[in-house]
Amino acid sequence: MRKNWNLVSLLCILGVFFAVSLTGCASVTTGTTQSVTINTNPSGATCTLSREGSTIAVVNPTPGSVTVDKDKDTISVICQKGGYQDAAGTLAAEVQGMTFGNILLGGVIGVVVDAASGAMHKYQPMLSLLLIPNEFRSVTERNTFFDGMKADYIADSSKKLSGMAELCEKEQEDRKPYCLTQVKEAETARDNRLAEIENMRSSAKMTN
Repeated sequence: MRKNWNLVSLLCILGVFFAVSLTGCASVTTGTTQSVTINTNPSGATCTLSREGSTIAVVNPTPGSVTVDKDKDTISVICQKGGYQDAAGTLAAEVQGMTFGNILLGGVIGVVVDAASGAMHKYQPMLSLLLIPNEFRSVTERNTFFDGMKADYIADSSKKLSGMAELCEKEQEDRKPYCLTQVKEAETARDNRLAEIENMRSSAKMTN
């Protein structure tokens, strides 16, 4: 019994040692970097990507792709173009399902390496931002722009909400209340965004 306990202890110590020593290595299943594409409408903007307050990449001009290190922290994106308001967006990190394949390929150590290196996370591969003109030449031009912006957002959010609702239907009964709460929060976020668009419409400047 004593020998078995010593063997388990030794394996645990070796596991920690190898996990720490291999954190700089690429993950077997996922890798520690990925490409992200930033696009703007209109194109030709300069976009700065930052994480935790530090610039990690610049896309100039859009559309363009850059390679970033995977991490659990969100990437903030600010795009600038002459004649247009600055546009802001985010690339949120999510856990990759493929990482759990490391349990088969590399055991617990493989998962620890992925967590330490950031490889178990991934960012959405593309972000598209609409640039709002500093000024509009007429009320018609302004309304056409914001009506299109609103319609595109409604179509996109409706698709995502439908997908969330379908997932909730398949959830186990004890998980459904939590899932439905997430849907409600997404609906609130949608309504807030639509209100923001209307506020932007009303505060938009007109050419004198």
